[in-house]
Amino acid sequence: MTDNHIRVDPTINYGYPTIGGAPVDAITMRIWAGEPINEVTDDFHLTRTQAIIACWYQALHGTSSWRDRWGKWRTTTDEHLWSGNHQHLTDPPNQHQ
Repeated sequence: MTDNHIRVDPTINYGYPTIGGAPVDAITMRIWAGEPINEVTDDFHLTRTQAIIACWYQALHGTSSWRDRWGKWRTTTDEHLWSGNHQHLTDPPNQHQ
């Protein structure tokens, strides 16, 4: 079973958020930079859903710049995440879009 939960544990990554053992910041920065999501997930051994949850988390709880970048995308993603309808999740936009 895949763990789709964001973890904030002071003994892991100095308390910064992780998912599947990977730092949320590292995942989201690479996706925002324009790297294909499948390359990011392969490098961190994550599922596509986990990478999208990391981006969603940044859009909800990140700095104002993350909320500005992905706020609109997050609101359209909420329903699919909460309903478990993960096959309809869209990739977050990147800085080139």
